[in-house]
Amino acid sequence: MNTVLRLKLEQSDPVPVSAMAESLHALSAEYKRFLEIHSVDYNCAVDPLYIKQVEKGSHIYDFITMAGVSLIPVSSDMNLIYEYLKFLMDSWQFLLNRKEEPPAKMSGRDFNNFSSALNPTAFSLDGDANTTFSLINCPGATINNYSVTQTEANAIQNRARMLASKEEIPTNGMFEKVMMRWAQARFDSPEKGNKSIIKTISSNAVKTIFMDDTTRQLMTHKHAAFDKDWQDLAYLVDVKVEYVGDKPAIYKIYAFYPDYTVDPDVI
Repeated sequence: MNTVLRLKLEQSDPVPVSAMAESLHALSAEYKRFLEIHSVDYNCAVDPLYIKQVEKGSHIYDFITMAGVSLIPVSSDMNLIYEYLKFLMDSWQFLLNRKEEPPAKMSGRDFNNFSSALNPTAFSLDGDANTTFSLINCPGATINNYSVTQTEANAIQNRARMLASKEEIPTNGMFEKVMMRWAQARFDSPEKGNKSIIKTISSNAVKTIFMDDTTRQLMTHKHAAFDKDWQDLAYLVDVKVEYVGDKPAIYKIYAFYPDYTVDPDVI
């Protein structure tokens, strides 16, 4: 059986949707970084961490991993989940000043993620809320659970904000209304892929995919208002950025503003 990482929010008040969504996104982002740090293969176009189930009538979420073949000395997904729990624990212990060093170098984005992961507990009006992670189906584990109190969550967020403020790199993976140009558009050649440049984020060409077919079809057809081919135009888009370390690895375009399409040579 797969090892399960269980997240339990111990609080009596309702959890805001935005706080829960930010928490889940942060946990997913840091799991990806954990895999990258340890050279674990996975499909970077999809999330390797999945919610297996949410228990009815409670704030309990069960996660399983969908990672591929590991290049570190682990024998199964059980070990990945177990090591990830230790990674989370050691990172929060560092932010609580209980460890001198984090388990891996942390960027401003990482500080933001470790803060956001605790939003439901930190924002709770309960006064006695806790976030608890535990392992299910993990025989031999020396650490079976780890809890963060509301007081600790607030302390973690305060220090994370302070450390993130010293970083110059972006801490938010979502960018709205940014201008992009195609650097390489080969939809007939998946091996080479498609790359674009968004100077607001990076001057380098970055692999680019679409979140839905409608946006892709609108952006990859000739525009009647221009003599140029579609791949030679500049577009205003909303994009989600996936990072490897501190560098953008994939742009995921999820919205497009056709009225703001321009010819970059006549701007």
